[in-house]
Amino acid sequence: MPTFGGRLRASMLAAGLTETESLAKRVGVSAQVVRKWLRSEKPALSAENIVSLSEVLNVRVLWLANGRGPIHSFTVKEYTEPELISAFRTLGAKEKILVRDFIGLLMRYQDS
Repeated sequence: MPTFGGRLRASMLAAGLTETESLAKRVGVSAQVVRKWLRSEKPALSAENIVSLSEVLNVRVLWLANGRGPIHSFTVKEYTEPELISAFRTLGAKEKILVRDFIGLLMRYQDS
């Protein structure tokens, strides 16, 4: 959909939200602001608003904001620790280094 308003309207319908007041309440803005968004006017359309809208409507932020990428996020499979270890053992040396470095980076940010 070419416009923000069109993407917002389609997302609302897909989520079963037909009333601007209902969406406004869930996002924390006035119904008037939602009506302006539906007309592709963007008053008070902050990053926080886009994130809230995408969460309420279950669509990707990037798609809602500018129409890029898939509409919905992909579901990520939850792996057990033994499955991860088994998968790690099948990797080549270079891939194992990448995984090790990535885990080290995650651990560094976890401590912050």
